[in-house]
Amino acid sequence: NTTFCYGLGKEMEIGFNVLGLFIEPGPKVLSNPDISNPPVYPFFTLNLQKAWKLNNSFKLAAGTQTGFSVGMHFGTYNYLNFVTAIPKISLKLIGGLNYGSSSFLGPVDPNSVTEYDPVGFQIGVEQEILHDMLFLQGEHISGTHSLGLSALGLAYHFTEHGKGYQLGKTL
Repeated sequence: NTTFCYGLGKEMEIGFNVLGLFIEPGPKVLSNPDISNPPVYPFFTLNLQKAWKLNNSFKLAAGTQTGFSVGMHFGTYNYLNFVTAIPKISLKLIGGLNYGSSSFLGPVDPNSVTEYDPVGFQIGVEQEILHDMLFLQGEHISGTHSLGLSALGLAYHFTEHGKGYQLGKTL
């Protein structure tokens, strides 16, 4: 997965993602446009996130990754997170809920908030490595669907306007 984001200011960022892009030797791009066998991939999405500062230490953030697959199937992944920062050690902690469409997640069994809904929880951590430039990120998304995972990666800020590129590895 590849993500590009641009900070708009006022706790808001926008960008795009290429999700589920698999390339085999040859090279051959693998895809699944069959909506009867979700998840469909790759997905090309716009991402948008907005945060509201609650006080000096806490904020609430809502966001989405919404778009279309190669077969032009609509899909979405939406979240609402509680975020806290510990400035003395340049650490950010995130926790919240998420919702995803079956075309985006695949067969849904999130093992979380409700038995039948595609709702789950997510947690994350972000540790600054190089001031305002390089960050170590870890996350866990609940569920047995295609996004249910734990991952570790790096984020690099190309400019002062926010994230430029993320690269991660599923654990």
